[in-house]
Order: sequence, then structure tokens, then C-alpha cells
Amino acid sequence: MLFKYHEGQKTEVWQGFDIEKKNLPQVIEQMKKEGKTIYLLDPHGEEIGTIKIDKNPVFILGDHKGIPGKELKRLKEICVPVSLGKVVYFASQSITIVNHELDKRGI
Repeated sequence: MLFKYHEGQKTEVWQGFDIEKKNLPQVIEQMKKEGKTIYLLDPHGEEIGTIKIDKNPVFILGDHKGIPGKELKRLKEICVPVSLGKVVYFASQSITIVNHELDKRGI
């Protein structure tokens, strides 16, 4: 898909698949304009089992190094912080836990 990238353009490379260069805050703002609620996986957030999860949610998670401090601070201001509990999981495990929670709720 990347070979079809053209600077400053949004290009549909396959039906339903677009490529365009944006930074994370730009992507989040676009999703918010589309009516999506953005959740940030954060050990200090509210427990995922106790929060209301809107339809069409988007979850953001970091890698093994975490999200850089400056970016994390900005994300906490515009996203809903959500915790998966006291245990730290790999990203792949975190996705499975979030999917399970969404499945239980029929989202």
C-alpha cells in the first residue's frame, strides 16, 4: 500500500483502504469529528469493566516502551484513560482483553 503514497494526498489504494501521512493527534482529531470516542489504555485510568464504552470506540495503546511523556500528556487530555487492571500485559494480550470486553457488551 505504501508505494501508492503521494505527499499531501489521501489516496484510496484498495476499496476501503486509504493511505495518507498524518501524526497521531491529527488522526485522533479526525476520529473525534467522525463521532468516535477515543480510549487510551493507561494503568492509571478507570477499570475497563466499570466504564461506559460508546459505539464505534477506538483504543490507543503503546508498545513495550510506552508512549513518550509529552505525547502521553496530550493524549490524556483528549482521550478517556482506561485500565486493564493491575497486571501489565503485552500489546497483543491487551487487544484480546479489550476485544473480549467489547464482545461481552455486544459492541
